[in-house]
Amino acid sequence: MGPILNVLFQPPALGAVFRGPIILFIYRNFGYKMCKVMTCFIFYALVAILCTQNYGVFFRFFAILPNKAYYEWFNSIPGFAYIYGSCITASGTVAVLVYLVLYDENEIPYAMLEYEDPNTTFADYKPGQDVLILCKRNTIIWYVIVGVASVGLLYIEANSYAMFFIAKRILKKYAASFTKQTYSLHRQFLYLLMVQITMPILLIVVPLVFLIWLRTLGADFAKLQIDCGTLSTASYSFVNVLLTIFCISPFRKFTKRITIDVVLKRLGVKVDVSHVVLPAPTSSLNFSSRT
Repeated sequence: MGPILNVLFQPPALGAVFRGPIILFIYRNFGYKMCKVMTCFIFYALVAILCTQNYGVFFRFFAILPNKAYYEWFNSIPGFAYIYGSCITASGTVAVLVYLVLYDENEIPYAMLEYEDPNTTFADYKPGQDVLILCKRNTIIWYVIVGVASVGLLYIEANSYAMFFIAKRILKKYAASFTKQTYSLHRQFLYLLMVQITMPILLIVVPLVFLIWLRTLGADFAKLQIDCGTLSTASYSFVNVLLTIFCISPFRKFTKRITIDVVLKRLGVKVDVSHVVLPAPTSSLNFSSRT
């Protein structure tokens, strides 16, 4: 049910065609407004994921940092409240703005007429079988959403990458202060977060930019757009689950054998996956004695 770019791109213009038994059940039993709420929840979840990943990098950075004051604060009740409060505030603000910029059901037929050739633009929309969600174009709220989303995404991604490389350097600098198991676990978590931070760019941002580029050129790839959009957004959570298993799960070898081994064998590629290294308690981490 990921939002699919399925309208003629005239900046800024964004629509979504929802289909399938679940969305139709919601539409027929709870009405069109509940479908709008579902759309807002999708944006809420995306913003929450990005914010949580950003805090995840911060948390991992503070866990490695010699000064434990920040790490202890994030582990406290005020730190917990700050993290969840800021995530809920940011996600909720975007969700409310999206709800305000969406057309009501009775406005959809008139909104479709704003496009030069609505029959071609909305060729994949079948009334009664699909639910069309459409945004009000050229409004202040929509420009605010586009601006906040663009700046926010760039900030979160750039900040996360910067924190990753700084944390990696600090971990290498103070490697002698960690046990072998703890050092290895810190590295595993860092690389897991790094790859997960890259996933929104590869599976959400890049497909959307590509579809916008196709629409700008006037290419007629409506069916391709739906397939690419659905696969990319649906695979986001699946890929994150596999990454988590491969990086920190005791079942990494079993997961590799039942997922990617078939492809790797056909390609003649051999990848060895070691067992996950678990941390061992130690009393040797005296951070206050570091210089």
